[in-house]
Amino acid sequence: MFGPKPRHCLGPNQKTLLSPKAQTALSPDSPPVLKPNSPLPSIAMTAHPQRATQPDYAPSLYTLSIPSNEAKATLTAETALGAMRGLETFSQLVWGNSSIVPVGLYVTDSPLFGHRGIMLDTSRIHCGGEDILRTIGAMSANKLNVFHWHITDCHSFPLVVPSDPNLAAKDSHEPNLAG
Repeated sequence: MFGPKPRHCLGPNQKTLLSPKAQTALSPDSPPVLKPNSPLPSIAMTAHPQRATQPDYAPSLYTLSIPSNEAKATLTAETALGAMRGLETFSQLVWGNSSIVPVGLYVTDSPLFGHRGIMLDTSRIHCGGEDILRTIGAMSANKLNVFHWHITDCHSFPLVVPSDPNLAAKDSHEPNLAG
């Protein structure tokens, strides 16, 4: 999986794990990295919606902790958006085999910038509807927050919107192009 890496991720022995190539060497007395056949019975979540007035990137802030000595994970987020991002990280940790859960992890993540997104240019390169929906799903998995869709190269693109029928008339350079 590509995309932004967590800002802070600690593994066993408090070793920082930010590279996908990082290898953890454990001593015999280290807590287990994986607990087979013992799925976490719960994940405790806490959100603080009153803090939503912070900068654009702050609402995505979350902390995910999976201690090796407890039977639950803890997710703390500033907002519901942060909780959603934390749940996405948790789902990626247990993806494929939910009976094996990594333990001894502590992840704190928020975007470095308020804008993390992609631009899809369907005016020059055709993409089918399924491809666009798959791209949006991949954006969610990678915690991207902006989808800029370049639909056309026309300088005037009259768009008829039922809730605002005058929009197309005001947007057209030629009256015969409106709706």
